[in-house]
Amino acid sequence: MSSHIPQRPTEDPAAAQGNRRLRICLVSSVGGHFRELLQLRPVYGRHEHFYVVNDRMEAPPEIAGRMIRIRHFERDWRQVLNFFEAWTILRRWRPHLVITTGASPAVVFGLAARLLGIPLVFIECSSVVERPSLSGRLVYWLGLWALFLYQWPQLKRVYPRGTYGGLVF
Repeated sequence: MSSHIPQRPTEDPAAAQGNRRLRICLVSSVGGHFRELLQLRPVYGRHEHFYVVNDRMEAPPEIAGRMIRIRHFERDWRQVLNFFEAWTILRRWRPHLVITTGASPAVVFGLAARLLGIPLVFIECSSVVERPSLSGRLVYWLGLWALFLYQWPQLKRVYPRGTYGGLVF
């Protein structure tokens, strides 16, 4: 895990005034998945939020101090370590919602969120047009999601209980 984890706020000033603001955990791998997550900023930007990524990357200045990095493990037994990282982060930050655009960390965060009673919104990557991604299949099949969105209408046959949301960008 990153040596510098941003401190969780102790009090939400908006909540003290009666305005409920959500605390949102945004999870993705780096690259295209993360770019899609940033495209959704108009949706989550007014809420308290932080990012979790699974590799080093240069973060845009506007998210400095809001990023947590976990170890990059994919498709092997070491994802158990990622699960414990996810569990620790979610227990510490207590988000109201987890949103993910996929890849490897989506599955372990989905599982930890499910066990902690935190709803997960999974957004299948826009590059997934005909066949589902591995993380999408796992999150969907395991029922880890509260809302499952896909970006291409032809994926309805693969994700019949999911929702077509159109393209993110």
